[in-house]
Order: sequence, then C-alpha cells, then structure tokens
Amino acid sequence: MVNQRLRAAVVRIAKTADHETSSLLEKSLKPLLASASAIYRGLSFTRRFLYNYGLLEATRLPVPVVSVGNITWGGNGKTPMVETLSGWFLGAGICPLILTRGYAGGDEAQMLQMHLQGSCAKLGVGPNRANIARSFLQSHGMQSYQHRKKLGESLSLESAGTSSQLWMKGDGKIGVVILDDGMQHLPLARNLEIVMVNAITLWGNTRMVPRGPLRESLHQLKRADVLVLHHADLVAEESLDSTETMLKQFLRKDAIVICSSMIPLHLFGLPSLEAEIGSLRRTPEHSRLPLNTLRDSVVLSVSGVGCPEALSLALERLGAHHVERMDYLDHHSFRPKDLQDIDMRCLELQMRFEGRTVVIVLTEKDYVRDPLIWRTVTNAQVLILHSSLKLISTGKALAALRELLTAVVSCDVTKGSGGR
Repeated sequence: MVNQRLRAAVVRIAKTADHETSSLLEKSLKPLLASASAIYRGLSFTRRFLYNYGLLEATRLPVPVVSVGNITWGGNGKTPMVETLSGWFLGAGICPLILTRGYAGGDEAQMLQMHLQGSCAKLGVGPNRANIARSFLQSHGMQSYQHRKKLGESLSLESAGTSSQLWMKGDGKIGVVILDDGMQHLPLARNLEIVMVNAITLWGNTRMVPRGPLRESLHQLKRADVLVLHHADLVAEESLDSTETMLKQFLRKDAIVICSSMIPLHLFGLPSLEAEIGSLRRTPEHSRLPLNTLRDSVVLSVSGVGCPEALSLALERLGAHHVERMDYLDHHSFRPKDLQDIDMRCLELQMRFEGRTVVIVLTEKDYVRDPLIWRTVTNAQVLILHSSLKLISTGKALAALRELLTAVVSCDVTKGSGGR
C-alpha cells in the first residue's frame, strides 16, 4: 500500500509543473527525485557515449531491424504500433520477429500474442534481445535479401493483416525484426528508428526520470527517422500545430512526422472473452457487442494504463451519458480490494444516476493481466473495449512512410545499407 502511494506520488510529480500545488509527500520527494534524475542523466549520457564512439559495440542482425520506442514513460502507443507494423509486413508476406522485454508481468507481450495468433509472426520475450533474435533466426531461418526485396514491393499501409490468407502466405522464415520499446535498447543496432509521442501529455514537467517522465533528453529526438504523434485525434488542432512546430527544433529535416489514433472497434463481455481467451481477433462475430451499447449509459472507466485520459475521452465520444474514472498506475495488478472499491463506486453511480444503466469498461491490456478477477464484480456489467491503431496523416506523409519501410525491408544489411 505504501509502495503504491509512493509510485502514485512520483507519477503526479512527473505530470505537473513545479509551480503547481503539491501535497506534503510530493514536496518531500522532489529533492530526492531531482538527485536521482541527475544520476540517471549522467549514466544515460555515459552509456550512449560508449556506444557512439565504439567502446561498446551494438549487435547487428542479418535481417533489418525496426525499433519502436518512446522518449517518455507509458501511454505512447508503442505496442499498438508494433502490432500495426506487424500487420503491414504480414500483408506483404514478410514474417516479423517481435522482440519485447515482457515488462511488468508481460501484459503487452500477451496482447501481441493474442492479436497475432494464427499468423507466422514470432514473439521473443526477455531482456537479452540479441541472443533471443539469434536463437529464433537459427531455429526458423531467415528470408533472403532478394526475396525480401521482391516482397517489399507489395508492402501496403492499408493491409493490417486481418485476412488469415494474407497472414499465412509467408514461408515462416524471418524477414524483419521489430524491436518493441527499442529506443533505449542500445545493444541492438537498428535500421529504422520510430519514436512514439503522446500528443495529450507530451513531456509532462520536461524533467528526466524519476523527477519527470523523460527517459531521454528531447535532443535525442534527432535520432528519429519517423515520429508518431499518438492520440492526435484527442487534441485540439491548434495545440497539435503548436506541437509539430516545436518538434522541428529537435527533429532532423528528413524525419517523417505522422499522426495516429486509437479507433474503437467493438466491445466484449466477460463470457465471450473467456470463451475465446488467447484468440480475441478470431472471436465469432455474434459474441462481439456494438459500440452503441454504451450510448446513454453511465460508464465507469477503470484503467491501469499509461494514458487513462485517452480511454475516458474515447468513451465520451461513443455517446456515454456520463464517464467516471478510476485510474490506477500503468501495469497495475488488480487485487480483490481494488475490485471491492470498483463495486462500491458502481453502487454510488447507480444511486446518483437512478434509472440509467451503469457499466464498467476496461482496456484489453487491463483485462489480460488477470481475466478471472473481473468475475468478482457483482454490481455492474464488465465490458472490454477493443481498439486498433490507425494513421490519420495526409497521403503525402503516408506515402513517404511506405517508401521508407519498403527501403528498409529491401535493404542488404550485410552491406550496412537500409534506413537513412
């Protein structure tokens, strides 16, 4: 309990400017966090220096590597972007190997495994991603440069791998590696650097962790080949324009800036999800609930994700009469006491909004951590929102992205080509 309070205080500090009012606990933590941030900044600089000047050597794999990372902690859309990239590659017949840490119980790895089940995509989980990649390449083989080059010509940003026929047309040999949360993983060289930025929260108080949310200095954005402004649809156009203008001082001139959003597709109830656990994508159509199920309802948004604001804003747009939030820390493991609190909040909402239906809505990421625990909720129906990442930029930006991805998967990595 004490640990949870401290973590929550650190998150609040990171999200708020110094001049804003703080609790006594937060005020006492700030000097300690500032000292820890200075140490982190020094270690980060030293580590990067060692790799930049060849004192530490990054492993280069015999297939192209696409890194998807972020510059701040949590809620930036890394995992949905990894899934979307996988769908594009699968649609072209290029089999991706996804390398992920499996952080905090591995909920993101479980999500990827569920959504890509039935495809030839492969998932390697663990901290030593270079060794894991070597093992997979040895076991499954790799697509040749000439074969990848031919397949790359058919790569489309429209095909998200939803067709089982497209997903299975690959030969099972690995053609590309996707490095999930890769920006800080320097031991593995990459041919393309995609950086995800949360358009809602941006940089918080602009300080380095743990005093702030930054995992890197903003100047490290110069490494980005592609920068994706995630949740861009939930931000006012003027604010988005201002952000894009500000980014120009950090990005290279040839960097591609893309906007993305999470598009709600449908809902699941607990029985259908449990019947299809491990294969949400292939759940029968009749077990899915339409989004208008939430219209005029009172919704309790329960989330343990990096950006709970995005979930509640999406629910409001779906026509909910009222959206109440119960936010937990990212990767939170829900316990029986949490479920009791959620049940009590549902009772309160039923009293406040007499005559209206009260429902609980979760993200899939929150559900997969412990599917069975949600069975203990008795005062409201539990629904899970299934969403998918969609790029919402202009055709010119998307064409540039497709051209870059095609060049990367078509490159001869043995000659050090690929990327920019």
